[in-house]
Amino acid sequence: MINTDGFFKGIFKNARENSVIILDNKGVILQVNQSFITAFGYKTRDIVGKHLRILFTKEDRKLKRPEAEVTSALELGSKSDNNYLVQKDGVHVWVMGETVSVTNSTNEEFLVKIIHNIHAQKQLERFLLQSHEFIDIIFDSIKDTGLIILDSSLRIVKSNRAFNKIFGLKKIPRPGDKLSDIDHPFWRNRSIKTELLNILVNRRLVKNTPYTIPGKGGETHISITSKLMEGEEKEKQVLLVITVDQNG
Repeated sequence: MINTDGFFKGIFKNARENSVIILDNKGVILQVNQSFITAFGYKTRDIVGKHLRILFTKEDRKLKRPEAEVTSALELGSKSDNNYLVQKDGVHVWVMGETVSVTNSTNEEFLVKIIHNIHAQKQLERFLLQSHEFIDIIFDSIKDTGLIILDSSLRIVKSNRAFNKIFGLKKIPRPGDKLSDIDHPFWRNRSIKTELLNILVNRRLVKNTPYTIPGKGGETHISITSKLMEGEEKEKQVLLVITVDQNG
């Protein structure tokens, strides 16, 4: 059987992306690796001998989450968590990690806490959420220009109120509806579908291209400009910007 002691020492010493903390079975910090010192800014003397609580936020300490993590890891063998930890300078960083119970050759029980910093990912998630909210506000604030986003299957991702007004729609298009579900003959036209597919597949964009749409009050002259976009999971999407020709 391979002696794994050397493997652990190698991981503890050489890890760069993951911080490693060794705790006793009461949650007191016994040792930290260089990656932890670099990432969190504590000196060894600042942290060794202190309870794990020192790394948790005030809110989590009040809820006794550090103690619960220690208890769960001892009872279950391991405990995974995503939460904030506090750097030496007081900055909160979002991390994911696992605390694992281990026993040495003399049957002493310790805990090894492995920490991976995913703060940048958390910030990105927040930015994307805020961006979606911002886009919704922009879409609804544009009064005179119709906007619609279609995915690669020509299903509706988003449209604004001006789009509904231009085409006199009583039934509001919903995300996920097919292009042919739009209650207007213009969007059921085979040539329009072909042009949209050319935009998505062959990147043949249109700019201020004139079209005529029928209506109860007569014809309406519009111009369409397309913009190729990238949606979730890098799926191609197309934004159509539709303006009414006031002189038409």
